[in-house]
Amino acid sequence: MSKHSKTEYSLPDYYHYPPLFTIQKVAKTRESQLQVWTDLIINFLEHNHKTSIYVEKEINSPPFCNSKLNRKLKLSDMRLILDHMQKNGYGNWDDDEKTVFSCSWKKLETWATSIYQWATKEGQIGKILTLYDLHSGDAASHTDFHGIDAKLLLKVLDVLEGQGKARVYKDGDVVDEYGVRFFDGTSKQ
Repeated sequence: MSKHSKTEYSLPDYYHYPPLFTIQKVAKTRESQLQVWTDLIINFLEHNHKTSIYVEKEINSPPFCNSKLNRKLKLSDMRLILDHMQKNGYGNWDDDEKTVFSCSWKKLETWATSIYQWATKEGQIGKILTLYDLHSGDAASHTDFHGIDAKLLLKVLDVLEGQGKARVYKDGDVVDEYGVRFFDGTSKQ
């Protein structure tokens, strides 16, 4: 996983094309445009190691706003794009009002597969680890998920719980101290 980059993010040439900021009416064109936006946001997230989008705050910042063109997405269009990202597995809304979007540059299922493969390879099946062990512990320091945001990690572990491959123990108020037990995929919890 890349750590915070010191280089400035270079937006692609199409970012300077005014129609990008107006969601197109023709269904096929709109679907292509939503995918272009998804790719743009995913690259932006990865470069900035960002895992949350605060809609009303970030509507006025790149990549959702281009001050040189004096163009920005409408709030409803930004939410439409983030809905598209959710549909494609890159995150989900934290609230019903759609003000905070937890997201990643990788699909949640991709992160889940990576974590589960690590747990299997490292002999962690059946053991209880803390979330801190996963995102900041020495045993996972060589992995692509080392340094992942704890809130995103919880969403990834929800995927593994849904697959019957893990159980998260959310005891206490400190997220880093939550426990997780991985299962071999064939046993019943």
